[in-house]
Amino acid sequence: MVQREWILFFTAWGWSALQWDPQKLELYRVVLPVPGDVHTFATRYLHPGTSAQKIIGPKETVLPVIHEIRSYFAGHIILHWGGITLNLDRLSPFSRKVLALVQKIPYGHTMTYGEIAASLGVKRGARAVGRVMSQNPIPLIIPCHRVVAQNGPGGFSSYLGTERKQALLKMESENRSKKPRA
Repeated sequence: MVQREWILFFTAWGWSALQWDPQKLELYRVVLPVPGDVHTFATRYLHPGTSAQKIIGPKETVLPVIHEIRSYFAGHIILHWGGITLNLDRLSPFSRKVLALVQKIPYGHTMTYGEIAASLGVKRGARAVGRVMSQNPIPLIIPCHRVVAQNGPGGFSSYLGTERKQALLKMESENRSKKPRA
């Protein structure tokens, strides 16, 4: 049986969470920050039945990831995400290929859904790429917010939707000239 633990932590943009397997040291999910109190966050945005009382505190293995996420939302350029392994086993091979490509999009840059599909050799595959983006279990570390429509931001399935996506892209654009955090 897979042992997964939730870790909640606060960022400059609100409460965020990670779900990981402490035995395999693999990350399964990231929940982007949401303002408000921790109990509401836990019951609304985490797996059904999860309560703030069941949340496990940070472990040494995921502390670097938490630190990087907090730094990102404080406006720092992050090039590496703590070195933890991402578990995407439950996704289709196509989804894993799309997410591997998206993970390489640099801070402050974007690609369109169509460009990603073309890079993978899938003609007219923009909608398929969009579906993968909407189901990305590890946003930010796999920066699906950097994937945009040809004529606008496209969708975003996180808290506040496209408003949040545009805020992330704006922050990255404004900070692009800064020196990356060591």
